[in-house]
Amino acid sequence: MNYQSETLSSFSGEGPHDITELKGRCDLMPLETIAEFSRYLSSVTEPPKESFSGEVLFKYLNDFTGSGNKIFIHYILELFIGTFYGGNVGTALLGLAVHFEQDAQLYSERSWEAGIYCHHYINGALRHGLKLLRGDQDSVQARAFMWNLFCLLWTIDNRPQFNDLKYAQADVTNSLVSADTTQEVEE
Repeated sequence: MNYQSETLSSFSGEGPHDITELKGRCDLMPLETIAEFSRYLSSVTEPPKESFSGEVLFKYLNDFTGSGNKIFIHYILELFIGTFYGGNVGTALLGLAVHFEQDAQLYSERSWEAGIYCHHYINGALRHGLKLLRGDQDSVQARAFMWNLFCLLWTIDNRPQFNDLKYAQADVTNSLVSADTTQEVEE
């Protein structure tokens, strides 16, 4: 293979490697979250009976925000990849890697891991999903849609203090009520 010298770079102690932009940064993706999604896909035995639509997007995001059951997000992603990537998960994830690369260039590597409230991810997924459903054809919308959902799932698992969704707030309220009841009983 013959690479042009301007796309090769060496860093201190490393051999040369291709640094062409917009190839994607797979190393920045939330790998355990993606592995969990892959396990979900492996467990699916039948093709979905519905396709990605506004109704599906609102229904299953609402179901997720009320319950916290990640299967709703996995199902949305399955339908989305089926519709916008012809079911090719590899192509979808390579597109997602480009979004992570661009995010790192704009902010910094893994900046989102410091914490973003979950409602922002829901808002972003809805906004980009609706743009795609109205017919916007640019790949940025598709990548941003997936980015929001994968980062949402990662945040719930790794930064629970940023989970401000309905089900999480209900859990906090229920635990506070339980604590008050326990305290009253002890007194």
